[in-house]
Amino acid sequence: MKKNRKHDNIQYFILIGLICFSSPAYADSVFPNTIYSEEQKPDFCKGAISVATVIEGNQKYAAGTEKETVYKLFSEKSEPMIMTTDESAYYAVVDEDGEYSYRIYSNILEMSNNTEGIFLQSCIDYDYISLDLPEQEVRKFLDEKRELKKKIRKNNAYLLEHLDESEYGKTFYDISEGKMHICLVDEKQREKLEKNGFICHTVSDSLKDKYEIMKKLWNQKEALGIFDIHIEETGITLYGTNTQEQFKEKMENLEVDIPYQYVRSVWQPFGFHSYDEESLAKEDKIKLSEYLEMDLEEIEDFVRCFHFIGWKFVESIKEEEWQKLKESILIFQQKYPEYSCRNIYYHVAGNYDADVYMNFDNELLEFVNTLPCYEADKNVVVEYEYGDPQRLELKRMLKQYKEKFPELSYNEIYQTYIGEMEENKAISKEEKLYWYLWKKYSGEIEAIDIKSMEIESSVDKTIDRQPLYLIIAGFGILSVSCGIMIVLNEKIKRKESPNIKN
Repeated sequence: MKKNRKHDNIQYFILIGLICFSSPAYADSVFPNTIYSEEQKPDFCKGAISVATVIEGNQKYAAGTEKETVYKLFSEKSEPMIMTTDESAYYAVVDEDGEYSYRIYSNILEMSNNTEGIFLQSCIDYDYISLDLPEQEVRKFLDEKRELKKKIRKNNAYLLEHLDESEYGKTFYDISEGKMHICLVDEKQREKLEKNGFICHTVSDSLKDKYEIMKKLWNQKEALGIFDIHIEETGITLYGTNTQEQFKEKMENLEVDIPYQYVRSVWQPFGFHSYDEESLAKEDKIKLSEYLEMDLEEIEDFVRCFHFIGWKFVESIKEEEWQKLKESILIFQQKYPEYSCRNIYYHVAGNYDADVYMNFDNELLEFVNTLPCYEADKNVVVEYEYGDPQRLELKRMLKQYKEKFPELSYNEIYQTYIGEMEENKAISKEEKLYWYLWKKYSGEIEAIDIKSMEIESSVDKTIDRQPLYLIIAGFGILSVSCGIMIVLNEKIKRKESPNIKN
């Protein structure tokens, strides 16, 4: 069997269940958006593991350890990631930067159905490698994908610095070419962009135009029956529950002067589920009719909507677990009514702990008020789903570090552990949220020698800050390769954040 297969143009979607549609040959990279495509968003999974754990599993698997034993290792070292269940298809993998970047599968759909093993797949380009290969090959794969991620990040940062949203309509990274494409409205920067390696196209509608149309349509989302809007190269795509005829009728009185298309579908944690009602089984048609009556702004209906998915591993989650989710959303929304159910879901679904977002001390609140103002995403759908207007993840993380290192000031904690990610505008809000959640669930805390650092109040924030870490013998600290983090080998408060069990 050929074990290390490279993908150039992949036309499949790795998922167990009812959804079936093709994924494009590029990493969807509308700026600002995630570097991976919609299909690779974390949803119901077996939990999240670190790259260090993947390498440990690779060492065992390549040495002949049985697959089941390696998966047991992954299970023991996994942390919650959004909605965690033992019956899912994959483990989410968080890289050395603390960012969700890979998945672990037991098989790949491109291969024959009877081909099983342990495969590490990149969320950016769908490339994968078998973990029974030598460690140096797996590390080479990881290095290549990290460089690819850095390249896309660099391109996004360049666009943010040099282009206005009125000058282009979309960007995307073409996997087969290894090039970033940009759809320009204003041609004046074409030559400079091409010199910097971009492939330029011409479109009529800018990102700014699309944002304005999105806002207009989103304000009518209940009337139109839509729950999502995506930016495409030539326009926008709307996703909603009405039939094509119903949607067309509702749109007659709205003037939309850019191209758009409508897809009938239902909302799911990783985006949408498109369907053909005529092809649904009887029991699924019953579920669909129930779903169409739901109000996803209501907590009870929002949680019930997951049951429409109909996958075995979702239906196997006990009702008491759904009840915990409802209760945590209720606690959260009572305190912060401006957050939608969909938004709250991403904060609390991992371990149902809404209390960590409550009761911040005055010193913490005053410090956060001194930081640069929160910037709402101009993409109103992204803001609705991943925005954090009260900066709750930042506050929660400051509180978490303060409990571990009470001798540090909030400013020292922020400058050392949080500020670089929090202030990075080239990374999407969705990716930032996953980074915060990994920190929350894993309890991985860097060790710092505060005495060796001189933190000035007048630090130039344009300087690339590199935290100083102290490797303390006797505390079981694991030095992660590529050196972004030094993390505790022993998980902190593991029992306080259990995975969802069947």
